[in-house]
Amino acid sequence: MFMVMDLMMGGDLRFHMQRRRFVEGVIRFWVAEIACAINYLHTTHNVVHRDIKPDNILMDDKGHVALTDFNIATRIQDDRRHYSVAGTANYMAPELVSGHGYTYSVDWWSLGVVMYECVYGKASIPARQILK
Repeated sequence: MFMVMDLMMGGDLRFHMQRRRFVEGVIRFWVAEIACAINYLHTTHNVVHRDIKPDNILMDDKGHVALTDFNIATRIQDDRRHYSVAGTANYMAPELVSGHGYTYSVDWWSLGVVMYECVYGKASIPARQILK
């Protein structure tokens, strides 16, 4: 399968987060756009991304964002749980780390972590530490 997307000349979100802080309205706009993308993946294609993080959010020259890097994305069949552990540790949801199975909720957790990092300018506590 080949996926083609628009050229995103603004770089990834991590690049911008390392250089400056953002106002709430800008963060809210980005989170809304990514939330729409996640909802589209879940409801239209039954796909869970599993690796939502600032490095996988690209920005165009007008400030719009898009989700990229679907290497470890998987399809959810009949709302059955998945048990494989995949993703970037700091953005993994507790249910993904614990091994109890997960569905779409792991993407929403990751988006929340990204939003936290944008708002506060620092990394959150990884789920694996929360579960200890």
